[in-house]
Amino acid sequence: MAGPFSFATAVDVMSEPIPGKLRAQVAQRDRHRCCYCLTTEANSGVAMTCDHIQPVSQGGLTTLENLCLACSACNIFKSNTTEVLDLVSGKTVALFHPLQQVWSDILCGVRIKLGWKG
Repeated sequence: MAGPFSFATAVDVMSEPIPGKLRAQVAQRDRHRCCYCLTTEANSGVAMTCDHIQPVSQGGLTTLENLCLACSACNIFKSNTTEVLDLVSGKTVALFHPLQQVWSDILCGVRIKLGWKG
């Protein structure tokens, strides 16, 4: 599991600027929405950022397959984290992967587990 966020560490491994053409491809693919909370720039009032799903600090590349749009709040909260401790099971689990998982599948599982209807 990745250690706690350190500004000094993040600065040391900051990635090169993402080319405009690649940013445009990410924005179009992600429908100009944050891949984590699904908000839009119009809702947040702040420009979206490109997030490295697998952080550069952990060997992630600046490719279309490793980038997603993220609002500033989600990008800052995620930082360079890829795993977290599940407080229910006590196990380390991978964070939501926006290009490999779908929110509705995750929420459906929560509904089933908690007995929600709808």
